[in-house]
Amino acid sequence: MSRRKLIFRLGLVALVAVILTTALTGGGRDRGQFMFSEELQPGMTGFCKTAVNGNQIVTFNFTIVDILRTAYVGLDPRAEEYKITILARAEEGFWTAAGMSGSPCYIDDKLIGALFASYSWDTPLTEPGKPFLIQPIEAMLPVLDACLSRVSAPASGSSSASAQLGPVGRTIQAVSLTGKTEIERIKVVARPPAPEELEAHPRTLFVQYLATPVAVSGLSGRAYRWLKEGMDAEVGGSVLRYLRGERAFQSFLSSLRQGLEERYDVELYNFRAGGQVQGVDPGPLVPGAPVGSAIMLGDFTYGGYGTVTYVEDQCLIAYGHPDFFLGETDLFMTSIYITDLVRSIQRPFKEGYIVGEVGSLLEDRLHAIAGAIGRPTTAIQLNLTVTDRDSGITNTFTTKSVALPEWYPDNLLWAGLEAVDRTLNRVGRGTLNMHLTIRGAAGEKLLERRDIYVSNYDISEAGTFDPAWISYLLAWNEFADPQISAIDLEMTVERNLRVKVIESVEPASQSVSRGGTLRYNLKLQPYRGAQETITGSLKIPDWANQDDVVYLEAFPANWAFWKFEMQAPWARPYFLWDTILDLDGLIEAIQGAWTNDAVLVVAWSSTTGRAYAIDIKSVGDFFVDGDRESEKVAQVR
Repeated sequence: MSRRKLIFRLGLVALVAVILTTALTGGGRDRGQFMFSEELQPGMTGFCKTAVNGNQIVTFNFTIVDILRTAYVGLDPRAEEYKITILARAEEGFWTAAGMSGSPCYIDDKLIGALFASYSWDTPLTEPGKPFLIQPIEAMLPVLDACLSRVSAPASGSSSASAQLGPVGRTIQAVSLTGKTEIERIKVVARPPAPEELEAHPRTLFVQYLATPVAVSGLSGRAYRWLKEGMDAEVGGSVLRYLRGERAFQSFLSSLRQGLEERYDVELYNFRAGGQVQGVDPGPLVPGAPVGSAIMLGDFTYGGYGTVTYVEDQCLIAYGHPDFFLGETDLFMTSIYITDLVRSIQRPFKEGYIVGEVGSLLEDRLHAIAGAIGRPTTAIQLNLTVTDRDSGITNTFTTKSVALPEWYPDNLLWAGLEAVDRTLNRVGRGTLNMHLTIRGAAGEKLLERRDIYVSNYDISEAGTFDPAWISYLLAWNEFADPQISAIDLEMTVERNLRVKVIESVEPASQSVSRGGTLRYNLKLQPYRGAQETITGSLKIPDWANQDDVVYLEAFPANWAFWKFEMQAPWARPYFLWDTILDLDGLIEAIQGAWTNDAVLVVAWSSTTGRAYAIDIKSVGDFFVDGDRESEKVAQVR
């Protein structure tokens, strides 16, 4: 080999070594403060830090049992490099519990990674003691780098992070690098496996993330149940359900039917009336301290919490596993106060409470979460006012939601439902008047809508659905980010059913000229009231067929889509449901859509089946029945 080639190859090797060292240390960090998995061996001992009662940070000792090389089952090996997981055993007498995920672990005062998964059931794969898994620090540092990059120069799009132990239910191939155990697979589970499953898979290590159950406060009864398990309710809403097509509406309903636990592989815990505490000092955000990630803060609050692993500049990494597995995100990062360690054989966990917002969670990856300290989270303020007209009680609730479109429409629904339930202190029939105002980035009025809803079964459910659906339409519109800063929802409820039924509609004359006006009489029957008659008129177009016979039909406005699109699409008037071309057009369509108190009177052509004219009447009460055709007809002259 020539001297030149030798020097070139040695230089190439040195360059590769530098690149690898830089990658391992996360952008040129001092490697002396870390110990990477390549340096670890079974039998090495160290300690972990975690917060307990009163946020006191304590340490517990551990021993490394094995070093496992892991990879996803079923993925192309060329697309997924192998990773390392550290299997350790805590000292006797120490409880590993949910909420400890992210607890930093050290050997010789060097950070090796974070405790992130454990199990409490008997298995022949490890020695006695409290076993747990450690996420190596070299797998977590890239998540920290992504956070630091966004803090210094926010970028669009989301970065990628290679996977190790994946979401619940995935099976990961495992190979012992030391021969100390016979583990061949690791499976992350949400519940302890049955004895039969353990016996059937003797070389599979079943573990649970040490993720604290998502703590919920301010939501009780069915609002909490629907958040947890999903909303399986039949709601009609208004004509807005057809604004973007029935498929979009059904997609929204399907998303509501999937509760938070099913959607994100988390476990909810209801603190009911108290999830945030006042007058306590949570202490600094240091390794071992608790930290939270919340979706909603205020009178209604929910979010999870774990432990800080490492802090650098403005960012920290924590958990050692995903939170909701959102990737690049923007959640509330909160301080947490730990009040107790609940020692349960089934599911031990730290009992903690949110103290306040301390920053923004920017990365939610397989290896860790990362947040920026002091950076405000983009949020939407939810202001809800509910008046019970019968009792005279008015309650106001304020909370704020993360501005992510997959969250805030649902949050508005749960908060609205809870606000009505808590004010009425009952579930049952009634009439609800809704006034919705959505504000833009500078607080300006972006959208305003009023409507009325009636239910003889559950007015809370019926009356709070449309505001959430409107928010969903804006959140997922294809034109532009609406940049919503606040949503104000005012609701007035009464037990009385303000309902009208269409009894008949008849033309006032037997003939009408082309281009002329056809007057009509519309009879309505209020709920347990005296019958009413409303008069109106229809402009017959100049292009109407001479000698045609016109008959009238009256039906509630929220039947219009079904009448024109489903039953008689050939008769759809050209001026209904124009194509929406931009965000302003969508907002205009939402604001101008017919409300539940509107009745449509349509003049139909007997010969062509075409709609000649439509008149819309708003009567102030909800229509629950209708679709009446005139017995008399008018001749076009």
